Amino acid sequence: MPSDASPERPFGLTRRTLVATAWAAPVIAFSAAAPAAAASAGNDLTAWLVTACGAPDRLTLNLRNDFTAPLQTYLELTGDGEQPSAGPGPVLAPGETRSFGFGLLSNGGWTVGASTDGGLRFRERTVLSCPPLGLDAQTSSADGTLTVLLRNDDPTPKDVRIEFDLDDDGVADTTDTLTLAGGEERAVPYPLPSTDFTVRVATDGGYALVESFAFA
Repeated sequence: MPSDASPERPFGLTRRTLVATAWAAPVIAFSAAAPAAAASAGNDLTAWLVTACGAPDRLTLNLRNDFTAPLQTYLELTGDGEQPSAGPGPVLAPGETRSFGFGLLSNGGWTVGASTDGGLRFRERTVLSCPPLGLDAQTSSADGTLTVLLRNDDPTPKDVRIEFDLDDDGVADTTDTLTLAGGEERAVPYPLPSTDFTVRVATDGGYALVESFAFA
């Protein structure tokens, strides 16, 4: 896990991307109605995938417990040509449906698997082909300040939103909107929040950055 320690935080500030730590910090993206013929097998779990290039989670796995008892799930994500990342997923209450987001996955092929203690229940490969946003966004932190670094890679002006989610509920608590000229680079400083938080940077076309921070 990459880390970014602030000298004002003796316990350290750890930074994580949603993709790298999907198992440790699942993101509830949204719920959707199950398709008539969901793509999972077995009588305890139904699972299906939703893709959305403009969302903070470009790939979301929806899980439904069809069993009469709590159900432990296990998830696996594999990019084409990469080693799989796997670990425990959410424990679903009887009848519960939950959405599990994998963050800003890059374009290309991704295979998602879902299992229970009874074995593999779902595996599906999908190919992401999201259009470029023309926006580069990164963060840095030092001396109690979080700086959002922006670069407009297009020759025309671009409206940008910077969102802070201070309670991890997926809803922005504060939003700043600014306009970058064509080719402009800009550093936007913010006081470093004192609680765990997520910062998101978006244009009308989708999200260029989704990054969560936690104080260890």
